[in-house]
Amino acid sequence: MGLLWQVMDPNSRMKFLKVKISADLLAKLGHPKIFEHVSHVEVYNIFQYDPQNFFLHSNISFPFSEGNWRDIPDFKKIVSGRHPVIKYFFLLHETQNSIECLLKLSKDVPFWPLLASKPNSLWALLPPVWLDPEFLHFILITNEESLPEIYDIFSNFASSTEILAQGDFQKEMSINSRVGPDFSERQIEITRFAFRNGYFNSPKNISAQDIAKNFGLSTAAITDHLRKATYCAMKYFFS
Repeated sequence: MGLLWQVMDPNSRMKFLKVKISADLLAKLGHPKIFEHVSHVEVYNIFQYDPQNFFLHSNISFPFSEGNWRDIPDFKKIVSGRHPVIKYFFLLHETQNSIECLLKLSKDVPFWPLLASKPNSLWALLPPVWLDPEFLHFILITNEESLPEIYDIFSNFASSTEILAQGDFQKEMSINSRVGPDFSERQIEITRFAFRNGYFNSPKNISAQDIAKNFGLSTAAITDHLRKATYCAMKYFFS
């Protein structure tokens, strides 16, 4: 579910942009230390509660070296409701070094996206949104008329921006009824974690045993999930 700032004109030609933007944008939004104890954040969904508040359904991952996330001072503030940005925290699920949670953020804090400050821009943010110490990845849906203004925002508030893909949104949605390989939810969860933590790097940054420990599964089960996910991807792209 995207977070829509304005009702889009149905007659306007809509574009989608897959964007990779440098994470220094976060510092300019008032969050210079967001990755001090966090390795990466993935926002699964964004829900607008009212004109001043919204919820993020997120997964927050921590380096193995940090130990238990409950011992991190900033997260003690979050859980207790004393954090200046996060107004509400609800834990949905936790593993050894990650938590799935629901966060409520207030619109009057710097985290609120810069695009909201442009009243003439028509756009929507399409989750998932990925944040790590180097880059933010997200898909933006907008009308052609708003593109120059959006590009201007990117260039003014981030040291680098790369448009990984772009195209006609209506055409793309009509052609691709299925937008990816037919992974199971568990395959997505495990393969995403493995990829983000360097399992597919050469040499590997994380072992199958480490992944198994994070999910509370056997190494054999993890290997099987990764093998099946790899087959699904190969079948989708090369069959």
